[in-house]
Amino acid sequence: MRVVVGIPVFNEMGFIDMNVSNMLTIGFDDIVYLDDCSTDGSYEKLLEYSKKHSNIHVFKNGANSIACKTVNRWKTLAEFCRGFEPDWIMVRASDQEFSFRTKILLRPQLEFFLNNKPNVNVVCFPVVHLWRSKFWYRADKEWGYSAENPVSDCCWRGDSDWDFKGEFTKTGMHRGCHRPNYFGGKNICFLDVNFGLKDKPIVVLHYGLCSHDHIAKKLDFQMHVAEVIHGGNGFPMPSMLSSVIHWRNLNGYKIAHEFDMNLLPVKDIWYDEPPNKGDKPKVQSLYNVIHKYNIKAAEEYKDLFYKTFEF
Repeated sequence: MRVVVGIPVFNEMGFIDMNVSNMLTIGFDDIVYLDDCSTDGSYEKLLEYSKKHSNIHVFKNGANSIACKTVNRWKTLAEFCRGFEPDWIMVRASDQEFSFRTKILLRPQLEFFLNNKPNVNVVCFPVVHLWRSKFWYRADKEWGYSAENPVSDCCWRGDSDWDFKGEFTKTGMHRGCHRPNYFGGKNICFLDVNFGLKDKPIVVLHYGLCSHDHIAKKLDFQMHVAEVIHGGNGFPMPSMLSSVIHWRNLNGYKIAHEFDMNLLPVKDIWYDEPPNKGDKPKVQSLYNVIHKYNIKAAEEYKDLFYKTFEF
C-alpha cells in the first residue's frame, strides 16, 4: 500500500521544519510539496530537505495561484501526487501536523479500508485548531469544534474519479479541507479513520492560530486575497463584506471570533509530553490586529465585546 501526502506552501517558513519532521515521522511513502511562489525562502528550504530525503519531492507553480487567478493549486498538487501511483492521497496544510500516535495507527487503518471496504473512498480525521497555545484549543458553540467534531475529508482513494474542477478554488481557512468538487458521478462513502478506536488518537493539529502573530498572518493573507480577487474591498472574505459589525462571521474561518468561545485542554495522548499547569493562554481581544485593517471596524468590535474581554 502506498500513501502519498500533498502539501501546498506559500510563505510558511516558520512551519517548514515542524511539518517536514512530522510528515517524515508518520511514515508517508512520498511527501509532495507544491510551492506557490513563496518569497520568504520556503521553497529553497524545502529543496534542501529534498536533497536529504529521497521521498520528499518539491514542485513550484509558475505563478502565484492567487495573483494569476487561473492556477488551481489544489488540482496541480493532486496531479503531482497521482504521479507516484498512490493507493491513498492525503492533502494537508503546512501549518498542521498529526498527533504522535498516528505513526502506528494510520497505515493499518488505511490498509484495512483498502482491502476490506472498497466502497470507502474518502477517509476523515478530526481537526483541532490550537488557540494561542500548543496545549489548548478553542471550542466554538456555533461550530462545535472538539476532538470528535467536525471531521475533515482530507484523504482520498487514489483510483477514485475525483478532481478539483474550474480555474480557481476559493481560498479559506482549511474549511472543508478544500475538498474535491467532482467525483465523476460516483457514490462517495466517507468514514472517520478513528472509527472503532478508543479516544480518537489520530488527530490533525492546526498550529496556524496558536499565537497572535500567526492569526495576524492569516488575516494579512486573507487581505491579500481580498485585494487581488475581490477588488480591494478591505475585508478578508466575501461573507464579511455586508456586515462589518457581525464579527461572528469570522468564526467560520476560525480567526478573531471570541464570543461564545470555550478553551479546552488537549488530551495528553496527543502529545509526547503533557501540558504544564500554567500554559493556559489569556483570552485577549484581537482589537489591535483588526485595527490595522480597518479602524472603524476595530472600534465596532471593541464596543461589541468590551464587557467580556480585556483590551
